[in-house]
Amino acid sequence: MTAKQKDFLLGIDVGTTLIKSALFDLDGHMVALSSAGVGLEHPSPGWAEQDMDAVWRATSQTIREAVQAADQSGGKIAAISTSGQGGGMWLIDRDGRPVRKGITWLDGRAGEFFPDWEKAGIIEELDESTGYHTFPGVGPLLIFHWFKKHDPNILSKAYKTLWAKDWVKFKLTGVVATDESDPSNGHFLRGERQFSEPLFEMLEVKEYMHLLPPIVPSWQVMGKVNAEAAAETGLQTGVPVASGAWDVSSTGLGAGCIREGQTLSILGTAGIHLSVSAAAPQEKKAPYSACVHCVPGHWVVNSMAMTATSNLDWFIRESCQADKDDAERTGKNFFEIINARVAASPVGAGGVIFLPFLQGERAPFVKPNARGVFFGISDATTRGDLLRSIYEGVAFSARHNYEVIERAIPIREVVLSGGGSKSAVWSQIVSDCTNKPMTIPAGEEFGALGAALNAGVAVGIYKDHREAASHLSIARRHQPDTQNHALYQGYYEIYRQLIKNNWETWEKLAEIRNRRR
Repeated sequence: MTAKQKDFLLGIDVGTTLIKSALFDLDGHMVALSSAGVGLEHPSPGWAEQDMDAVWRATSQTIREAVQAADQSGGKIAAISTSGQGGGMWLIDRDGRPVRKGITWLDGRAGEFFPDWEKAGIIEELDESTGYHTFPGVGPLLIFHWFKKHDPNILSKAYKTLWAKDWVKFKLTGVVATDESDPSNGHFLRGERQFSEPLFEMLEVKEYMHLLPPIVPSWQVMGKVNAEAAAETGLQTGVPVASGAWDVSSTGLGAGCIREGQTLSILGTAGIHLSVSAAAPQEKKAPYSACVHCVPGHWVVNSMAMTATSNLDWFIRESCQADKDDAERTGKNFFEIINARVAASPVGAGGVIFLPFLQGERAPFVKPNARGVFFGISDATTRGDLLRSIYEGVAFSARHNYEVIERAIPIREVVLSGGGSKSAVWSQIVSDCTNKPMTIPAGEEFGALGAALNAGVAVGIYKDHREAASHLSIARRHQPDTQNHALYQGYYEIYRQLIKNNWETWEKLAEIRNRRR
């Protein structure tokens, strides 16, 4: 395909609670963004479902608004792709209708089997075989088992199972397909790129493998917009749709992480850290997970902390009303006030160390009952010290996760994104603590951008992913301060020791807490 000056690429990000359609020009600049919320339903404790038709309605609404933006610019959409939440199970029948509500990655119903599977060594074998840490909502492999035991009639009605982004692609094209990145989370043998029969035999669900969709690589066209979708969205019929990717992989591409050793840290609600590898890691009892990247021939090694900026959100909500009042009274930006307080506190936050485990932890260690700790508070401690200790605690968590990832692949460079990266102070703290240079990319919506770049590669607008990523620009860079890093070394050692010291105490506290309920 020959690209024209007014061609656009449409990236659709099917998030857990928010759908976004972003329009990009061929240089990767976002031209328009439309978003719509979609709710989670919890019909039983631990379940997490979504109305598949509601997801499509929200998506079609955002697409229509993106199409209008393209029309107003006098251009056209040359190609489309999707990224989306991983895991779960989205069943359709032979008529393309949902069999039931979509099951999301947050769903825990398959967790009822985990005690028996753990005793039998099945969870350990799954982890070692796939290179991915198994959890209840990981995908159809485990969820098939639950329905086989509790509601097999649902599976008998199904024609295919999809991942969230694939449901949107199906509604656009009428074609059933997934990519490699989504099912590589727990459904492939280590280093392979196809569904593994032995895994489904292990879970006693081999008879349902016919429900799995065909695999089309992320950067290839899987179908074209059909007439029905065109009528609902305003798209032109025949627009190519590329296969897309799991949102974590797609975000890596959108942030420019396409070569070995390039690492993305997303300081959002959670702390997501991933590094690109040219080979599948072979460590069997690895503390990290690995999946197929949406860039040909590459994998992503990831370690995902439970929290990052949510620690700051909690502290602001509970302890920063005076700063909010000050911002309203003076017209100052609230976060500028917060960052100024952090900058005024010295390296080490006046001797206060924060453990950022408000919701337990999943990486680089698994400890659901871990909780947050402020250690070292004195009568000289200021609000700025507490704030800085939160920034530093999240940076210590990043360093801890980097150490895990570097068991598989040396980290060459780090791209920092997410809400935390908007703070130059926080970005510098992460650089100093980890002793890694930090690059802050320009723009936003990197998951949707990664989808758009895959679409561009699929139709030949870009020769390859390297050319696609070459258009991305940098907002700023941070180099580690060697003196600050030396100071942080001692604090980091105490941080690690505090985790060890509290390991059993967290369990005792949880026991007492649960006793009171």
